[in-house]
Amino acid sequence: MKKLFLIAFLFPLFQSEIKTELVYTGRTVKIHEFAGTKDLESVVKIDAEDIFVVADDDSDGIFFIDIKNKKVLQAFHANDFISRFSKIKSKHTKEFEGLCYDYNTQNIYLANSPLYSKESPAIFLLKRNFYGYKIEDYRIPLITGENQLTAIAYSPFGILIANGSEVKKYDFDSNVVDNEIILSLNEVIYEMYYFENAFWVLTNKNMLYKYGWNQFNKPIQSYDLSLIDKEPNWRRIKDARSIIVQEDLIIIGDGRDRNERLIYLQEKEMD
Repeated sequence: MKKLFLIAFLFPLFQSEIKTELVYTGRTVKIHEFAGTKDLESVVKIDAEDIFVVADDDSDGIFFIDIKNKKVLQAFHANDFISRFSKIKSKHTKEFEGLCYDYNTQNIYLANSPLYSKESPAIFLLKRNFYGYKIEDYRIPLITGENQLTAIAYSPFGILIANGSEVKKYDFDSNVVDNEIILSLNEVIYEMYYFENAFWVLTNKNMLYKYGWNQFNKPIQSYDLSLIDKEPNWRRIKDARSIIVQEDLIIIGDGRDRNERLIYLQEKEMD
């Protein structure tokens, strides 16, 4: 790897008290080369080390991968969910679109978005056990229409779901979607992430918005991810699907089919 990183600056589209930019750190992990993924849709990080969970809708499954040692630790596919629950059908295991991780309980929630607008999605609960994770439970919330469930996140409000361009609260135990819309955009929401009083939203326009927590009227910063690191062409972010935030480190999952990558960026104050 070259010592000098190729750096591109991305200026926020909105003004804030502190202007920041996203800078490429020089690290890209090509997970498709060792994980067998086909179409990355969502990613969560579950441990202090480089252990990630990837939802892949083309494979109809999720993969627990060790980035450091480049190997798959565990995987669940459609048949694992169908055989576990009698009411779960193949339509509930197509188009896995969202993952979220509860750091308090270590629970993982996996959501699918059905191919047909009149069908409701399924949300699965996976719990940690001695061997890794096990499929524990599921819910089928009453959400229909185009882009039924495009993203899921864990927050101080509990679970949040994106129904296309709208974000609402969701309670897994009662299987109730709150009527209140806490955030609405003119773009389809692909991923959401809460970290230290900031709420990040990734959209189908390759846009990344950063909001102050519970201050959803206007983003603090807005970044066009397609402008980061234009050269060389292979490293451009063309299909941003997931986001993980750790302090000032931003990990973007680029879901280009058969070329899935994790791209490490850093949010820095501008000079």
